Amino acid sequence: MEIVLAISYTALFIYLIFKLSFFRIHGLPRKFITGVFFLKLLCGLALAFLYKYHYPEPEKYADTIKYFNDSKVLYELIYTDPLAFFELLFTVNNESILHLEYYLHLMDWWTFESQTIIKVNALMRIFSGGFYFVHVVFFVFLSLIGLVAFYKFLNKVIPGHLLCKYVSVFFVPSVLFWGSGALKEGVFIFANGVFFYSLYEILTKRATLLRLLTCILGLYLLMFNQYYLVALLVPCLVAFVITTYANPKRVGWFFSAISIGYWLIVLNAYRIFPKYDFIKSLYKKQQHFIGYTSDVDVASLIDYKVLKPTFLSLVECTPTAFFNSILRPHIMEIKNALMLMAALENMLYIILFMAIIISFNKARFRRLFRFPIIQFSIYFSVLLFLLIGLVVPVAGAIVRYKVPLLIYWTFVLMMMVDPQKLSARIGVLKPIISYFYKIEVKLKKGTFSH
Repeated sequence: MEIVLAISYTALFIYLIFKLSFFRIHGLPRKFITGVFFLKLLCGLALAFLYKYHYPEPEKYADTIKYFNDSKVLYELIYTDPLAFFELLFTVNNESILHLEYYLHLMDWWTFESQTIIKVNALMRIFSGGFYFVHVVFFVFLSLIGLVAFYKFLNKVIPGHLLCKYVSVFFVPSVLFWGSGALKEGVFIFANGVFFYSLYEILTKRATLLRLLTCILGLYLLMFNQYYLVALLVPCLVAFVITTYANPKRVGWFFSAISIGYWLIVLNAYRIFPKYDFIKSLYKKQQHFIGYTSDVDVASLIDYKVLKPTFLSLVECTPTAFFNSILRPHIMEIKNALMLMAALENMLYIILFMAIIISFNKARFRRLFRFPIIQFSIYFSVLLFLLIGLVVPVAGAIVRYKVPLLIYWTFVLMMMVDPQKLSARIGVLKPIISYFYKIEVKLKKGTFSH
């Protein structure tokens, strides 16, 4: 029955790709979007098999399985206690509500950080028959919607460069793999896409009910699915909204001023509100990870600096944190296939950095930095790189935590490369760059399938 349902929903989603106007994109035939869907489906199934049949004790250690199992407790409340079901579904920080304690004790991972993904799984159970692999199909389609929405958003905020958008949105290896499982990453990809697409439609056109609802849904999922992202998104998002209407020459000034002001407030908030000590929160989070690595045999533990709850320690740890989050795992510390994939991906980013340096074009940089989305992508990516590097001492966890920023990061790096200068300085690359240029032309003309 599980296989029948999974195949049936796969067929339904393919039908929707070909019928819904949402999936109509100039230059990208629906069959290519269907191809991305199948590629994501393969990644999602591979990830599911890896967790269920390769990991030791998946019921105990695999987060995707734990989210799925906990969702059964919430789902069954529809029939036994509907009021409790809706209360748990629409409230947060509900661990302290006395009459819900019994149900919460039946779950292993109902925490502030995990309850959103459990709620999503519980809602999916209404249609999935309670089969895990059907949930994988749902998550694949959900994340595909997010990717398509974000691609359409990028097309609106910055003209041209279609190949950069196509590759960075649909074909970043870590995003493809981890973003196709029944995990928080898939929810983020969906929320990120629908939020920014609907927000920009509201800012530049009009606020229809559908746009408002999808914008609110996306924001809610961003806030409560991976809550640590909120602190990083706030200054970037405020600056993006303001600079949408600002003089392009002042975009950089707005982002810098808003970010500096915001972080001065955040880092000094403890002086007025002692409970809101950002650096101490980072310190506690790192200690939590360190404690976890001492309790469990972690194969991908990396060298790290121990953070102390002081501003000076934060500054001292920043260079190592940035290096670890950008370049780890590297090719010399591969211990399994997943680390190999991550290391090769990091090698591609190093090659991109080298291409940027070789083809450096000051005028191109100046032009790019006038687009709010470029500034947003840089600020958000760098801040998240730092946060991950400061807190996470495990290479495997770093790979997953980076997924939310990789689309932005890849897009910015690819945009910074000047293909004409690169081909002029490295002649052997001319045929390759010429081939990519032809693809770009086909994307613009809408003849990519020919």
